[in-house]
Parts: sequence; C-alpha cells; structure tokens
Amino acid sequence: KEYEEEGTREEMLGSYIEEFWNESNLVADSTLNLNNPFFMLEGSPDPEFARHPIRRAASLTMAALKVASSIRDETFLPDTFHGQPLCMDQYKAVFGAARVPQHEG
Repeated sequence: KEYEEEGTREEMLGSYIEEFWNESNLVADSTLNLNNPFFMLEGSPDPEFARHPIRRAASLTMAALKVASSIRDETFLPDTFHGQPLCMDQYKAVFGAARVPQHEG
C-alpha cells in the first residue's frame, strides 16, 4: 500500500517488486541465485525450418529483434489480466541489459 501511495504522489507507479528485482539482478556483483531463466527451443513445427537450421536461426533472430524494437518504441502490446493492462516497465531490461563479471581478488 505504501508503494502505491508513494508512486501515486510521485507519478511513478510500477511493479511493487521492481526495485528489489533491479537491485538483485542488475546492481549486485555477486552470482545470481534468483530466477535464473533459460529458454529452450523445441523442434520447429515447420518442416522447412527443420531441414534448414540457418533459416530457423535467422527467423528467430528477426522475431527477437522485432520484439526488442517494439518494446523500445513502446508499441509492444501490454499483457492483460482480467482485461486490465499490466505494468510492462520490466520488459525494457529484457534486451540490451547485461551483467559484466568482475575479477574477485
């Protein structure tokens, strides 16, 4: 509730977990233990792509670039829950964000 009141006052509403997420995943210089997502690609349903993996890789790359561009341009349609749009601010960090490991010593 405090988060919503502060966000309303400062006109900066987002996800209540956003600050924790950013600090846990983008600021810290230690290894990540939280929600380390991975993507798994199954076989293509299109037999043409199954025979030509380079075409499939190009298609997946183009699709990812289209999504990244639409997020950057803020034309990506928001997810909804019961007809209400959800906060999509976290999507900006999906592409173009990285943690650079540092030598500990």
